[in-house]
Amino acid sequence: MISALYNGMSGLGSFQKALNTQSNNIANINTVAYKTDRISFVDMMYQNRMGKGTATVEVQKNFKEGDYKLTNNPYDLAIEGTGYFVVYDPEKDEIYYSRAGDFKKSVDGFLVTQTGEHVRGIPAAVTGDMIMNEDFPNFMASQIIKSATSVQSVNVRATDYNSSATDEIDPVTGIKTKESSAIIADIELLKADYRKKLQAYANNPTNAGTAPTNQVTAITVADYATQLNDANDSVSVTVNNTKYTQNFEGDAETTMQFLAAKIAKAEGVKDASFDPATGTITVDTLIPGENIKINSLLVNDTAYTSIATTAAVAGSGEAAMNSSYAALEAAMTRANAELTQVVTDITIPPKGTATTGVTVDVDGYGDLQLNLTELGISDNQFSNFMVDDGIIYMVQGDNKYAIAKIPTVAFNNESGLVPEGGRLFKGTKDAGEPINADYGSKVVGKTIELSNSNMGESLVELMTFQRAYEANSRSITTADEFLNIAIQLKK
Repeated sequence: MISALYNGMSGLGSFQKALNTQSNNIANINTVAYKTDRISFVDMMYQNRMGKGTATVEVQKNFKEGDYKLTNNPYDLAIEGTGYFVVYDPEKDEIYYSRAGDFKKSVDGFLVTQTGEHVRGIPAAVTGDMIMNEDFPNFMASQIIKSATSVQSVNVRATDYNSSATDEIDPVTGIKTKESSAIIADIELLKADYRKKLQAYANNPTNAGTAPTNQVTAITVADYATQLNDANDSVSVTVNNTKYTQNFEGDAETTMQFLAAKIAKAEGVKDASFDPATGTITVDTLIPGENIKINSLLVNDTAYTSIATTAAVAGSGEAAMNSSYAALEAAMTRANAELTQVVTDITIPPKGTATTGVTVDVDGYGDLQLNLTELGISDNQFSNFMVDDGIIYMVQGDNKYAIAKIPTVAFNNESGLVPEGGRLFKGTKDAGEPINADYGSKVVGKTIELSNSNMGESLVELMTFQRAYEANSRSITTADEFLNIAIQLKK
């Protein structure tokens, strides 16, 4: 009978803990990324094959993924698959792990949890000068370049070349060799070419490639001095199916110089210069690696065949992209304007696999600054936050900057993590070293993971524990009655 009392008391204590555990699950039914508690019971030691009651061992977490909810809040993130976010408490100087991704931007620009811990990740290395300010109003290019080992963003802006470009005039002859409108048109062509080659490089970022060359064409009228004598004479040449004709003006040399100036205005032509000693107009093309068509040289309706062309070489990959940028930069200088470029580079660590996990040094992760002003990119701190496949992008106008990666980490023994409250877990030796979880997880934006607590199951468990508690209290009452009867019999 004494044993029955102790058995009932052990049951009361155990089911009280069970009620506490299940009530905690119900209380956290709406807690973002909450993981359900599960209590385990064990029977106690036996004597003469008679049990001595029950006890609880430990409360374990059920780490099953909860459902996902689309919130359209840009700072809400969820992990699809295994893994945890890494967060840092600056007050305690401690690293924690969490599945809760309802983040926010702090007043000083960092990505933080709702309770103020800093989200840790891999910040981008930023090279280049500040490009988003009033000095560089013109958007030129923006490109994201992804490879297995890095994510880069390349952004280019320019000063107002439409206002700064001026006509080019030969200081000796006074001939207008390049009009400002042609210089601006050249910039637009080179801008389009740079974007195209930047995109081509982004499609194959491991291709170092080869540098392109420009087409050079020599148009020679060796006897121009005897053929161009008066107003009845003229010389013409066709560039890209457009015929450029120059009537006699001043003298033969001046006439040829005026023709060169007209050719210089043609689309795809960088420069055209005349050498009076040889009677040759040398035409340099504008876009590296691209050819233009120059033919049909006529002097007073007499066809000349003295057009010699060294064809361009197209080039490829990164080298072609760099050559295109250099050509664009030169054209901007010609327009009394300036380019500025900023490159961000995020190193992507090895992913490993579920069976060959790659250990990560979470202490080497850094806080994630979101303000472009603090990153030295823009003088405007306001930008749009977005996440794609774990990469944080900040968008201002047409420019898109990759500024950080949010990594996820996993543990070989997830149950070894210790819950600390606030939806945080502490790493332990039992959990093992954190490993890169990117092999089996994906960070998605504008989404949160819900609690995996099930209201129906919890209520059923709650009623079961309640009935068990009542039954154990009844066993104590019954044992007490038996004990009183035995005492009365002895009297």
